[in-house]
Amino acid sequence: MKKLLCTLVAGMAISLIGCPPPSDKTGTGTAPSTDTSKPADTGTAPATDTSKPADTGTAPATPAVTAPDLSHVKVGQKYTYEMQNNMQQVWTVKEVGADSVKYEMAMIMGGNPLGDATTQEWKYMAPAAPTTTAEAPKTDVKISREKVKIGSVEFDCMVAEASGYKSWSTMTPGSDTVTTFPGILKTIQLSDGAAVMELKKIE
Repeated sequence: MKKLLCTLVAGMAISLIGCPPPSDKTGTGTAPSTDTSKPADTGTAPATDTSKPADTGTAPATPAVTAPDLSHVKVGQKYTYEMQNNMQQVWTVKEVGADSVKYEMAMIMGGNPLGDATTQEWKYMAPAAPTTTAEAPKTDVKISREKVKIGSVEFDCMVAEASGYKSWSTMTPGSDTVTTFPGILKTIQLSDGAAVMELKKIE
């Protein structure tokens, strides 16, 4: 996140010049009376308007992402995963909430359904806050970020490599912690690059 700092400084100077009264030219020794109908000039500048708050020069902070972006999910969509052993999973979206998606999952093998479709629910769960200040254990997980497009939908994925596997998790843009539907886009074996499961199309 970048912050733009801008400082504005305004300066103003006011000076007043007065003229002495004219000298006595009547010879009476008495100076002509001065006009006292106007108040004397005190030399004080008029008060400035303080109704506006001072400009601190600090740009407003970008609000943190706290909820999943589900704008790409529509009722009736079908998400087709290809798996090992000539199997498929087809997820049909039935309902989209603020932080959840209900869908029916059908298992298919060789083009034939395996039993009836089952109702499933994807729901965003905020990560638990850390409860200790102890140093986190070191792991050999490699993390990166990658954009993957399936059909007309582009996913912002967090890519993790560990224990011989590489997985692409769908994330809400702008966040490293808030996931989005469908969750896992693809998982492959690092040894031979074979896909354990992979989202192939969205209809």
